Amino acid sequence: MDKARMGVIGCGGIGTLHISYLPQVQGAELTAVCDIDPKALERAKARSGAAGFATHQELIDSGRVDAVIVSPPHYFHPEVMVYAFSKGIHVLSEKPVGVHVKHALWMNQTAAAHPQLVFGVMFQSRGDPANRKAKALIDSGEMGQMLRITCVQTRHYRTQSYYDSGGWRATWAGEGGGTLINQCPHALDIFTWLGGRPKRVTAVCKLGLRHNIEVEDEVAAILEYENGALGQFISSTGEAPGSSLFEIAFDRGLLTVRDKGLEFRRNCTPVLEHLKHSPERFAKPETWKIDVPLPKPYPGEPHQAITQNFVNAILKGEVLIAPGVEGIYGLELGNAILLSGLKGKPVDLPLDPDEMEALITQLCKKSTYVKSKTVEIRDDVAASFR
Repeated sequence: MDKARMGVIGCGGIGTLHISYLPQVQGAELTAVCDIDPKALERAKARSGAAGFATHQELIDSGRVDAVIVSPPHYFHPEVMVYAFSKGIHVLSEKPVGVHVKHALWMNQTAAAHPQLVFGVMFQSRGDPANRKAKALIDSGEMGQMLRITCVQTRHYRTQSYYDSGGWRATWAGEGGGTLINQCPHALDIFTWLGGRPKRVTAVCKLGLRHNIEVEDEVAAILEYENGALGQFISSTGEAPGSSLFEIAFDRGLLTVRDKGLEFRRNCTPVLEHLKHSPERFAKPETWKIDVPLPKPYPGEPHQAITQNFVNAILKGEVLIAPGVEGIYGLELGNAILLSGLKGKPVDLPLDPDEMEALITQLCKKSTYVKSKTVEIRDDVAASFR
C-alpha cells in the first residue's frame, strides 16, 4: 500500500478542520466524508470533492477507505470505532475516545482483538515542543523522583452565549459533561502522560457555578500517587484571563510548562539528599536555571502532525505519538474527578467502570437533553459491551 485512503466521519467544526489539512498529509488521500446532517454533508463534499455518505456504516462499507478519522459528538465515538475495527479499517479517534472509562476499555479490548489495525487518538498537544521536551527529560531519568505535579487549566473561558448556541451543549445526555470532557481532554492527557496515573483522587466539582448549565464548569482535585507524590488539577470555564500551567517538582529540579514555553530549574544537590543532610536550617539546594533547547515544531497545523504520524504508522510501521489505547488514562482521571466531586469522597484508581457508567446513566436520565437519540445509542453501546 502506497496510499492510505481516508474517510472523515463527522463534518462539523473539527471534521471540517481535518478535511482542510488532509491534502497536505503525505501518503493520505481523502476519499469519503460522512455526516447525518445533510447540509453539513453537502458542505463537506463540496469542500473535499470526496464521496459523501449519510451514515458511518455506509462509508465504512463502501470499500473506499482504509482508515477513518472519527469526529462526531462524544457519545458516538465507541460505536463508530468498533464498527470500523470489525470491517478491518484503521481508526484515528478525536478526543475523547468515549464519555466514560467503560467506553475506553471497550475500545482497547476491541483494538487488542485487531492487532493488525492502527488505533490512534487525536492528542495533538503531545506534539507541542515544550511537552515533547518535558516528556523526554522525565523519561531519561534526569529529573529523578516526582514529588508534586500541578495543572491549572483555566484558559478555556466560555460565555453563556457559547453554551446557549446548541441544545446539546453542556448537557449530560448531549455531551457527557462539562469542562472535564469538553475543554480538558488534552490537559488531562498531558497530565497523565507526564506524571503517570494517580492512585486516589479527592475532588470538588461545581455544576453550573458560573453559568446556567447542568454540568461542571469549575473543578479542583487533589491527587495521591504510589510514591507519596501529590498532585493538583484545577479547571474552570468561568475565569479570565485564565492560565495554562503544568508545574512538576522532582528530586532534581522543577519543570514548568506555561503557555507552550518550558523552564527547567535544576537542583545541584537532589532535594531528598539535601533536606536530610544539610547542617543549615533554612538553606536550599543551589539551583541552576537551565536553558533547555526545544525540538522543532512539527510541520503544518497541530492536528496534521498526529494524522501524518497515523498515516506513517499504517504505511511504514512508524511508532504512534498518541496510541489510541492511551486515551483511557486522561479520560479515567477526568471521570475520577467528576465521580469524587459528585460523591463527596475520595475514589481510587483504577476506576470501577460499572460505577462510572451508572453515574453517567443516572445523570443522563435527569438531563434537559434526555430526548436526544444520543441517549438511546449510549444505552445500546452499554448493552453490547455487557
